[in-house]
Amino acid sequence: MGIRAVADSESSRWGSLHLHPRDMGALMSVDHDKEAAWSAAGPDWRERSGVSSLAGMSGLEIAASDPAGRAERWAELLGIPRVSMVSIELGEGTVTFTPSSSGAEGLVSVECYMADDGRVG
Repeated sequence: MGIRAVADSESSRWGSLHLHPRDMGALMSVDHDKEAAWSAAGPDWRERSGVSSLAGMSGLEIAASDPAGRAERWAELLGIPRVSMVSIELGEGTVTFTPSSSGAEGLVSVECYMADDGRVG
């Protein structure tokens, strides 16, 4: 597809591929945790993680000069269908590509959902 890799690393526990932001509209990291232990965070990350009210991400907005073309590229690369001309669904979240008003491409916003709504804000 002509997409450049910025970084490509592989170990017995973890694989990671970072794709060039100019080719994807934002830096895309595709990771593979071979041990299901999130080893990239370090051996004692569970002890250091603490409690968070953040439960996950529900959406990303990425500015693009060609939103439909960018959505098509991401869908083709990931082998998933688009949910609209300008969006794809990943897990429990949606990535939406919007027109760039300045010509610059990149991440515009991140939407999160909380485990504890009382801590929002």
